[in-house]
Amino acid sequence: MEEKKNPGDKPKRASRKKTTTTGDDANVTQFTPNPEGANKSNEVIEVEAEPVTIEVEIKNQIAKFNIAEAGIEALKQQYGGLTIPDGDKEAYEAVKKAWNTVRSTRTGLEKKGLELRNNYTVITKAIKGEEDRLVKLLSPLEEDLQKKWKAVDEAKEAEKQRKQKEEEDRLNGRLQQLQDLGMIMNAGFYTMGDSVSMDVATLRLLPDDQFEKFLGVVKVKAEELADIKRKQEEEQAEQQRQFQEQQRQLQEQQQQLREQQQQMQQQQQELQRQREQADKMRRELREQSLVGLGFIKMMAGVYQFKTAIMVEPLIAEALKKGDDLLDVPAEEFDEIMAYLRDQVVSENQRYNEHLAEQQRQKEAREKREAEIVEDLTARGMLYDANTRTFSFYLEAGTLTHRMNELLNIDEAEYKEMLVQTMERIAEIKDLQLAADNKKKAEQEAEAERQEAERRSLLSDRERLEEMLNLAQKHVNAAIQVNELKTDEIRDVATELLETINKAINKQLGINAGN
Repeated sequence: MEEKKNPGDKPKRASRKKTTTTGDDANVTQFTPNPEGANKSNEVIEVEAEPVTIEVEIKNQIAKFNIAEAGIEALKQQYGGLTIPDGDKEAYEAVKKAWNTVRSTRTGLEKKGLELRNNYTVITKAIKGEEDRLVKLLSPLEEDLQKKWKAVDEAKEAEKQRKQKEEEDRLNGRLQQLQDLGMIMNAGFYTMGDSVSMDVATLRLLPDDQFEKFLGVVKVKAEELADIKRKQEEEQAEQQRQFQEQQRQLQEQQQQLREQQQQMQQQQQELQRQREQADKMRRELREQSLVGLGFIKMMAGVYQFKTAIMVEPLIAEALKKGDDLLDVPAEEFDEIMAYLRDQVVSENQRYNEHLAEQQRQKEAREKREAEIVEDLTARGMLYDANTRTFSFYLEAGTLTHRMNELLNIDEAEYKEMLVQTMERIAEIKDLQLAADNKKKAEQEAEAERQEAERRSLLSDRERLEEMLNLAQKHVNAAIQVNELKTDEIRDVATELLETINKAINKQLGINAGN
């Protein structure tokens, strides 16, 4: 059974039993807990070491190397000045022996250092193993104790949270009741009207009976305010009704006024349309009278008349600025039209006379051109109507005339041109004939030369064969049997021709066989 403790009793401390060791384990302190009712065993619960400085421990371990800097300096003094003169075997052996001594000292230091480090590695592993074992034995007790005190704290916290929630729910319920009655939050206070208010902190701490009394006061105030609000709404509704009635009457008056204005506007528009229509008809009649005379309306609105031979167009003086035709009074417009009509008749008559003269000149020109074409083509020249050019062309020379140039010369010059043309054409023909004869003679000479060259390459047999062929052609050409009228003579000629041809063919066959 567990021993009961008084709440006022203080926990007993664990007693410590110190044990001091020497050597490598010096300054290590062990203690054994011995609380009342605990097991009386000597199990070690905690190990504490008396403070030993790391500098002291390092010095103790370094001293185990059995060599100090002074020893190393002595080796440097002893062997550092050794040299090996060229070819000196004893000096070489001395240096090598010194090297072996220094190397042995260095390897001895490394081996001792490794030995010391290994000792500490074993110690560290042993300490860590014992540490892990003791922690494992102690941890269940620690965890069990922690669970016990945590359970108490958690229960207290849960009870605290429950009470806070109840308090918040009670406050929220009170606030909701007040809000349902119409109270609103303003500057940290729930208020209703100007006389009832309370802050949240007071509402939270207010006992239930006092809250019920406050709630009653709020309900009475809410009824008073509701009655006031109802009366205000009734008054506002009546004011709204009266205002709407006034608005309706005003709208009816405005509608009547708009309808009257619309009717007046329509009447004015109709009058304006009629005026514009009348003006349009008058303007069109005046435009038609001008167009009928041949006037054209220009970009600037000016009406003008102009034939192809007029230097300046005819423009009505009163309409020069492009004014609207309606701007000119009727009497003035009639005077302008009478003047313009006389001018147009005069200009048209002059233009028609001009056209007649142009036509006469055209016909005369065409007749003259036909005569020129007839004269020059009769003399051997060709006429190209597209280029209006006469030409005579041979390799020995050319001759050309242009129609436009011939039309611009007088009769005497024209006749002289015809004489010169005939002479030039005859000259070109003579030159061409001479050139052709010369070319023909050159070609015949070349042919004879080539024939002579070819015949010079023939054998006598080939020459004889050509002679026989030529003789046969001449005989056949010379004896025209069909021209003979007497049958007896024609038969003799035919027989003679056959005999000659057979003899020639026979000889040609012999030559071919050989």
